[in-house]
Amino acid sequence: MYYHWNIIGHATLLDSLERDMKNENLAHSYLFSGPEKVGKYVVAKKMAHILQCPNNFCHECPTCIQIEKGCHPYTIEFVDDGESIKIEQIRGVIDQLQMTAPSRYKIFLAEKIERMTLEAAHCLLKTLEEPPKKTIFLFTTASLKNLLPTLVSRMRVLHFYHCPEDILQQRIAGEYPDTDEDTLRQVSRFALGKPGIAFGLLRDPQLLSLYRRMYQDILHFFESEYVFNRFCYVQELVEDPAKIDHFLNILTHLCRSRMLEDTLNKNKFLAILERISETRSALRRNAN
Repeated sequence: MYYHWNIIGHATLLDSLERDMKNENLAHSYLFSGPEKVGKYVVAKKMAHILQCPNNFCHECPTCIQIEKGCHPYTIEFVDDGESIKIEQIRGVIDQLQMTAPSRYKIFLAEKIERMTLEAAHCLLKTLEEPPKKTIFLFTTASLKNLLPTLVSRMRVLHFYHCPEDILQQRIAGEYPDTDEDTLRQVSRFALGKPGIAFGLLRDPQLLSLYRRMYQDILHFFESEYVFNRFCYVQELVEDPAKIDHFLNILTHLCRSRMLEDTLNKNKFLAILERISETRSALRRNAN
């Protein structure tokens, strides 16, 4: 590839983006869809860098520095803050995009656009139908089904997938050469094909320790029939919501492992995995 994306996997997708930029065949809006922590927003932001930089993605010019800091006047960035994106915010962005700009493009970069309210989505839809000239929309989502189909139809959708475990382990071994092989193997399994989780665990020994403790706790759930103990554990999680996502990651890992080992109960573990997926969707909608 021509540009250094520093992304694990997604080579075919990145080649496609580079061809779009090289051949000036850019869509006015892109939607990067796929699981969380697989590099969607990293790619979206690097694409904004490449499109805006007058020196071929130099990393050093004022434009590159401003985009990196999130303060470039013509690259509007909505990073996921856990809050919904409201119609007033979308209207404000649209007003900015209508203005003339000395930059190469006007770019609206937004993470997890499933956070948009229905009113905000309809407001954005009108702009996507007739976008201002030299304007590029770069969006990410972890849940296509929670977006308006008409909104999705106005974008070029690129699908991101989980990274194969062996490739992920090889990459993190190169980045952390002093880490023992057992830890690398365990981290790559905990990560579930998501490089963002793997690097987060290796950067934070306390988080890795938490994952290991949770792994043993959940392992005990499979061996114990005391439902009361499970409810007590879940109550502890509710009191510390930051741990819920970690819990679901490890439960997913264990269910997948058990499904491969215990083929007679495959349907049982498939049902649990489906419920985990439903739970994640509900939590994204701020369910209790």
